[in-house]
Amino acid sequence: MRRLSALGIIALAGCGAQHLDPPDPRCTDPTQIERVAGGGAGPRISDCVHRAAKDTDLQEVGFAISRAADHLGDKSDAHALGFLIGAVRRGTGASGVQAELVNRVEAVARRVPGGSAAIDRGVADGEAHG
Repeated sequence: MRRLSALGIIALAGCGAQHLDPPDPRCTDPTQIERVAGGGAGPRISDCVHRAAKDTDLQEVGFAISRAADHLGDKSDAHALGFLIGAVRRGTGASGVQAELVNRVEAVARRVPGGSAAIDRGVADGEAHG
């Protein structure tokens, strides 16, 4: 009986642990992130965010996403920026740091003049497919 109990405890301890592969190296390239947000090929942005479990991965992916968001905002590419927001939301877990990344990208969207309808469509597309 003791042996079964010890094995059960060990099994339960491992159930909550997430063992994720690191994000795709392209997830740390703002140009790749921007390309995907604009409808191009590349890694799923939500996977990039979700797989950024370690602090260093999250920092690198967050930097790339922030740079891409700034550039999309500067170009007033409202749909792509909305897609980026939706994809980041989709990939965000319970981490407060990941939630802050969502806030950061949404703040860029608030600076885009007159793009709210396109941003909303992009958000919906990003949440569904990003």
